[in-house]
Amino acid sequence: MINSDPKKPNKAISYQDGHYRTEGITMPAYLVVHVKFKDMVYSIARYGRHAMPMMEKMGGEVLAGSMSPLVLEDSWDGNWAALVKFKDMATAEAFCNAPEYKPLKDLRMNELTEFGRVLLVEGSNPAPADSASSNTLPAYLISQMKFKNTQDAMARYWQDALPAIKKMGGDVLVGSMTAKVIEGEWNGNWASVVRFKNMATAEAFYNSPEYKPLRELCANELTESNRVLLEVGFTQFAFIKGALGHAVARLKFWGARN
Repeated sequence: MINSDPKKPNKAISYQDGHYRTEGITMPAYLVVHVKFKDMVYSIARYGRHAMPMMEKMGGEVLAGSMSPLVLEDSWDGNWAALVKFKDMATAEAFCNAPEYKPLKDLRMNELTEFGRVLLVEGSNPAPADSASSNTLPAYLISQMKFKNTQDAMARYWQDALPAIKKMGGDVLVGSMTAKVIEGEWNGNWASVVRFKNMATAEAFYNSPEYKPLRELCANELTESNRVLLEVGFTQFAFIKGALGHAVARLKFWGARN
């Protein structure tokens, strides 16, 4: 369990330079991607089908990826949100800066998207393995915030949010004030990722009597800005199904106009 008080860390977790991490263990790294493609189907053909195999070859694993994540706080009109895991920060940075990936990244940024934000953040806990008996996909609660005062937020929000997360079976994969902005703009100072066993459990946590007053405190008093998205775990089938649905809808739209 992550200790919310930097002055009193437990034996496993320490707080250093605005980041919680497990001592003596190499932590995974995560790319948090929020973008808006101009044309999803065209972008999959030009970018996605080439970038995904390259990313997997370099050690990346898409944990979550959705064209329509559940926006719980703030507003967002993007159409692609993803969470990508690498074994460590060095591996993630190597992918982002790889010469073979650069032409695809430039294509996406300069031609295929209207806007985008990509953050790179080190994990706080080793990612738990999926249960072999589980027949549902995990869900990820992904937050990007700007606290007015980080010390105040840790004391009034985070230390009480953690027990509520644990009670509902959540795992804090990321809790950091030191996210790197890889693409786009962001002036926040807190990024977190919490994994739940499924969407129902994640939504139950978010609306629970224990957490509801904390999130209202966070949104109304402690933050200048806060974006919170909820995404289901990624599967190739769900992604392809969503893309095909998007393509069919587009064809119907143009057919009705002609």
